[in-house]
Amino acid sequence: MVILPVLALLMIIAFAPALTVAAEKVPVTATLSNFKAVPGPDSTYWVVADSVVQCRNWVTSGVMSLHIDSSPAADYVMEINTVVSGTVNHGKDIPFPGPWPEAKGIWTHEVICTYKVDGAVQGTFEGIWNLKSVGWYLTPTSATNGPSEGHTVLHGTGIFEGMTLYLDTIGPSLTPSAGWTGFALVP
Repeated sequence: MVILPVLALLMIIAFAPALTVAAEKVPVTATLSNFKAVPGPDSTYWVVADSVVQCRNWVTSGVMSLHIDSSPAADYVMEINTVVSGTVNHGKDIPFPGPWPEAKGIWTHEVICTYKVDGAVQGTFEGIWNLKSVGWYLTPTSATNGPSEGHTVLHGTGIFEGMTLYLDTIGPSLTPSAGWTGFALVP
């Protein structure tokens, strides 16, 4: 009776590698344009301590140009929308409305990048963008951070199903020159 379970286990081990599909790792770059953070309908911010501000549900939007260096190479222009929450430590009393060039922020963006053809959604990349920044500039209608670095993991749907983007960013994140570099796992 012990022989049957052992035989079944050996068969699973022998055939399991044949059932997996190796993903190809290809270089990716993405640039952002017209990327702005504005208060959303549910956005709020409040002072937690003398020099710390919590922010919730700010909305960002813009355009992302994505280049996947596969064979053949592929380029996509996508809408990017995020919902941002974060904490900013000013390190001193908060003279409202700023600017605060020394403030240190930790941000989490819930990201959706949408690719459309003739108005119809063909696919999306969705995931999280974690960001650390120095400098924070807040007005009643917008927010901008200074130099930053971050990491993004986005999973594909639709025509991007099975793809995962791993992207890093260094620099001012909310400027036309902002961009990501990294790789895509392509099935």
